[in-house]
Amino acid sequence: MGRPPAHVCKLVSGSVIPPGAAKAFQHFAGEQLVEPLRRLVVWGAGTFSRKAFGDLLKQVLPLSLFRSVIKWQDVTQPGGTKFRRFDVYIRGDTHDFLEAIRCYRKLRLFACVYRNYHDRGGRCRPVPPMPKVRQEVNGLMTLNINGISGRWTEVALLLRRERLACLALQETQAYAGSWPLNFHKYFVFERRACKGDTGERGVALAIHKSLAAFPVGVEHPSWILV
Repeated sequence: MGRPPAHVCKLVSGSVIPPGAAKAFQHFAGEQLVEPLRRLVVWGAGTFSRKAFGDLLKQVLPLSLFRSVIKWQDVTQPGGTKFRRFDVYIRGDTHDFLEAIRCYRKLRLFACVYRNYHDRGGRCRPVPPMPKVRQEVNGLMTLNINGISGRWTEVALLLRRERLACLALQETQAYAGSWPLNFHKYFVFERRACKGDTGERGVALAIHKSLAAFPVGVEHPSWILV
């Protein structure tokens, strides 16, 4: 008896050989019943080489069940991940194979019957919620900016990057009638500058909103009591 045709010997990606190929193989083999090949997926042995995985199967499976294994191959998960699995092709029932993998205690192995991508129900596994990382604010800083009008963006980026608890600004040169200072996630208390030679050029105090802050005491043109 010669070699079966190439389309008969080829392993397909489904769980069984298509009926047409199985029928052709039965006809070539003299109407002898041929059990379909089944594809199983084994997880937990991604660091093994193909030879080491074969030795592992010899330890896990009984000899009669190991003889039903036709081939195995390592597969890297698609989508840019580095997770590897092994696909095992066996002939016959898959229940004994899955039970032997489940009962193996030395390694945490998991096996299941391969299913096509479109046949899988609930393909997206639920992602556990990430724990909320509490970002603490810390640090005090004083800064002489010599005019806030041209440096507002730099101050806002400084607060966002350093996450300061408190920032004291001197010489804001924000006179009465100008727009009030405002920074994201910060309380801003300010004293406006006075025109003339009084020496009062404006001060401001930015305190993070995670901290309780409110003005106290009497107002002074050069002091902010919070």
